[in-house]
Amino acid sequence: MEGLAYLAVTDYLSNTLKNVMLMPLSALRRPDPAPPPPPVDIDTLAFLRMHWARSRCLARSDLFTCSTQALCTLACPVEARAIALLRALASADGLGGLHLYQLGTAELSFDERWLLAALTAGASGDTDSLTFLLNSRLKAPARRQVGALIMALSRGLQRPSEK
Repeated sequence: MEGLAYLAVTDYLSNTLKNVMLMPLSALRRPDPAPPPPPVDIDTLAFLRMHWARSRCLARSDLFTCSTQALCTLACPVEARAIALLRALASADGLGGLHLYQLGTAELSFDERWLLAALTAGASGDTDSLTFLLNSRLKAPARRQVGALIMALSRGLQRPSEK
């Protein structure tokens, strides 16, 4: 009987053995291993962490002020867009604060992964994924402004060969 697994299905009410099946051990499926995480753009992550540290030193402002400052000027630098996005996310309702690690930390927080996924979706033009990410984390009033800031920042972060 080596190589066979005994699977017993019992009737819990009468505590009697209803059915016994013999199966080879190779027939038992193990769960598939989790896929490896996608590669992280280290430059973008360092850029976001550095500007997150800068934005925390600035005066607090509401979501509308952050988005109008970055979206109303066409010649707005990428750094200002990043600070506006991070400040908007920090002040958005429903997010519960934004958690980014210090520059040089090897680990990634959930917010960093979410933000990198949103920027990747914005850069590739995948509006369905971006909408899903925004809906999963933000309340309805903040989604439009934060989505526009993500799209503006992702366009600014693209390398010239990617545009």
